[in-house]
Amino acid sequence: YDPEANFILIEILNNQNSPDIVERLHDQGIIVRDGTEFSELGEKWFRVAVRSKNDNDRLISALKLILHRTTS
Repeated sequence: YDPEANFILIEILNNQNSPDIVERLHDQGIIVRDGTEFSELGEKWFRVAVRSKNDNDRLISALKLILHRTTS
């Protein structure tokens, strides 16, 4: 997709789905959009906003923990 705003679409390539990842991020106070909210996407996608460096670093750290937990 061509970007028109400061959002990034992230595709989930492992056996997880966006509702689970989004819920775990929300539990940590990180708000992202579930791909199932968009008719063109689905449960293998979620959308994040490009924010401050600190916010982005926090998101990346949280995703590493979430993805590591389910793949080990």
